[in-house]
Amino acid sequence: MHLAPSSLLLMLLTVLIPEILAGDWHYSEEQWTGQCSEGKKQSPIDLQERIGKRERVEPLIFLHYNRPVQANLTNNGHTVVLNVEQYCEVAVAAGGLRGLYQLDEIHFHWEAEHTIDKKRLPLEVHFVHHNILYNNITQALFYEQGLAVVAVLFHETEQVNTNMVPVLEALEESADTVGDITALTSPFSPSALLPDDRNSFFRYQGSLTTPPCTEAVIWTVLHKTVPISKLQLEKFRTVNTTAGLLDANFRPTQPLNSRTVYLMSDNLIDDNETASAQKFKCWSYIILIIPMILCSSLRQYV
Repeated sequence: MHLAPSSLLLMLLTVLIPEILAGDWHYSEEQWTGQCSEGKKQSPIDLQERIGKRERVEPLIFLHYNRPVQANLTNNGHTVVLNVEQYCEVAVAAGGLRGLYQLDEIHFHWEAEHTIDKKRLPLEVHFVHHNILYNNITQALFYEQGLAVVAVLFHETEQVNTNMVPVLEALEESADTVGDITALTSPFSPSALLPDDRNSFFRYQGSLTTPPCTEAVIWTVLHKTVPISKLQLEKFRTVNTTAGLLDANFRPTQPLNSRTVYLMSDNLIDDNETASAQKFKCWSYIILIIPMILCSSLRQYV
């Protein structure tokens, strides 16, 4: 499948600009400097359910995540990045987030970066969003909660995860060469990589997990995991870099320091909540979603 020149240029800029900002680096923290070595709110961390501060929140809203969109997979030398071709309408909101965050990219870490009670699962997928108050990721990185990353952990099973098939088919085409861009053969719904149960999740303030490790990320790590087969997992380890095969691309867990980790859920019921408070939350959702509705309406004129 051939990409239009304008789409190809956009994809190249999406891949190359973050690399230029971060510089040349490898998965050895001996060379990671700046906030990577000096920051106090670094990611990933170990998540412990028993010490997570429980908090009831409104449901996390995945706006238009079910919508099939055209997507491309890129080997950027550090991971494989799934870029979805959307104007501005695929986003995440509510669930305790203070704003509306537009989806920018989806990328993969094998093995998982966040651990659960010291246990590391075989795969973690990051859905990277930026607050719509800012024009793009680069601008959002200057603000403490400029980015919202939703992390999904995968556990190994014997059965194939059919939702991963189109992604892994594109991966086979892009795995050999850094910078290769492969279009998925059919439209892809971001929700295909989410668990069905999204009611509970960990939440904490952290950073990018790769250089420059900017501390501008509000993390949401979904509590429920997604299945994937051993054979499918092995395909990620065929990704090539300028230094050879990328057998693993996870950063070790970082100190929690003085941060609080929340275990949030929309299933906890508070009988003392007033009707007026519920109405206030309802109107808050509507206000958040209005920009997305306007975006979708104006898209036809762009």
